[in-house]
Amino acid sequence: MASPNEQVDMKILRAKQCSKEAVKAGAKAAAIACVASTVPMVLGARAIPWARANLNHTAQALIISTISGSAYFIVADKTILKSARRNSFHEQMESHAEYSHKIMPGAARSEKKIFFHEQMMNHAEYCPF
Repeated sequence: MASPNEQVDMKILRAKQCSKEAVKAGAKAAAIACVASTVPMVLGARAIPWARANLNHTAQALIISTISGSAYFIVADKTILKSARRNSFHEQMESHAEYSHKIMPGAARSEKKIFFHEQMMNHAEYCPF
């Protein structure tokens, strides 16, 4: 069993890893959204008469940057939530394994798998993605 200081250190480490994953995923999504929104914006601003008359370069840049920023924050938020969910299942599994190891020392490993599977099935009912 880990000491309280080690548990806190592990939580901090997981939080930092979660943040790094979120930044990477958000940056990828923002880059893709930027390219995906720039091409139709530039073509539309040149081909559609209303857009040509009303959307100057600043407006086009504002629309593209808004789309990119939105993509970044949406994907980063979803990544953080996914990591938090994964970490909470990890903590539940560890605490259950410690408890079952005290009761039945030989059954801790198989109990861990069963408990984790049950938790994932319960989560799937409430979270469709």
